[in-house]
Amino acid sequence: EPQGRPASVSLESLEEVGDFHFSSDGFGTAMEYYEQALVRLESYDAPDAIATARLHRKIADCYRSRGFLQKSAAHLDLAFENLVGLESEVEFGVSLTRRADVRILRGQPERALKDALMAIEALRSSAAHSEFAYAQTVAAICYGRLGQPDQYEQLNLDALATYRRIEDPGDMAKHPTV
Repeated sequence: EPQGRPASVSLESLEEVGDFHFSSDGFGTAMEYYEQALVRLESYDAPDAIATARLHRKIADCYRSRGFLQKSAAHLDLAFENLVGLESEVEFGVSLTRRADVRILRGQPERALKDALMAIEALRSSAAHSEFAYAQTVAAICYGRLGQPDQYEQLNLDALATYRRIEDPGDMAKHPTV
């Protein structure tokens, strides 16, 4: 268990404490909690595929925030292994956005753009409005990197409109990277 946590701590509590540490830039500590939650989840007879994917994506977020892009990409691959056949789930769109982040940082804007546009479609009708706006932002950045200023500007304006509509300032601290 992460430093001093009793074995009776629930899977959900481990993830929530990880989220707390992640939100305060404690990426290494957050990763410990996510990894422990993942170990516990994978010990179940029939682990929930979406929860498993979400934890791998959160571990990938920690690695990405620390600059370990290859490890981040590896955990995103594990997330997608758990999302096969679950492309209509919100986690699929969120994971696509994170993979686009990593691909931008690895100098792959074309591949990142494909992921970001797929994420926009996957999240368009979901209640994950902030994630949808962030996918728009990531796609805009991709267009900027690809030298397409009109598409960059339009998607950036779309993202800002979405953030305003949901009264979210678009705080990039929630979405580390680009």
